[in-house]
Amino acid sequence: MRQQSLPYVQGPAHQNAPSAPARAGRAFSAGTGLALSLGLALLAWKALILLRGYPPFILPAPELVLQRLIDELAGGTLPYHAGITIIESLAGFGLALAASMALGYLLAHAPRLERVLAPQLAATQAVPVVALRGVPRELMEMAKISGANRRQVLWHVELPLALPGIFGGVKAGLALATTGAVVGEFVGARDGLGALINISRGLFDTPLMFAALITLAALTLTFYLVAVLLERVLVRWEQ
Repeated sequence: MRQQSLPYVQGPAHQNAPSAPARAGRAFSAGTGLALSLGLALLAWKALILLRGYPPFILPAPELVLQRLIDELAGGTLPYHAGITIIESLAGFGLALAASMALGYLLAHAPRLERVLAPQLAATQAVPVVALRGVPRELMEMAKISGANRRQVLWHVELPLALPGIFGGVKAGLALATTGAVVGEFVGARDGLGALINISRGLFDTPLMFAALITLAALTLTFYLVAVLLERVLVRWEQ
């Protein structure tokens, strides 16, 4: 059958997409709000210490934590343990994403299996699976009628339409992967940010524990921002 190109009609959602200056303004507002909230939190933290007089092993001052953070970064302790946690997080996330994508594709083409596994998928909140299952079958049938084979339908119809849902799962999954890695390190590891938090807590080294927690928060935020950036690059048609 001769391959034909599918007609594309630009919908109102695309026509009404926000302009680049509008998106930049929203990003600036979000960054300003984050900076203000962090500043207020630091002020409240410092005020609490001044008013209650907590010793450093109970609640260290912000400047003490900052100095310890700089020292441990320069000394290599935090980069080493953060690197271990990054490897564990990305490895677990990669395995979960690959499994959910493969399962989503399988269920999208096997309705009977989907009916059997749907309750379990809802309980596990497998967002990439749901995204692939949510691609309208009419569009896939139109692509097949136009001469597209299975691989072309996957790459040019199913994946592009499922990307918004997939990235929703990616952003949540990266945070859960970091949490899972740290919890595993809590249980029985000697390396990683979770292990470092356990060690510092046992030694009553609260500034080091706060430095490790700040590094963990920065790591999770970096994962999220990278996912958002990739989403903006790959899902331009929805912006």
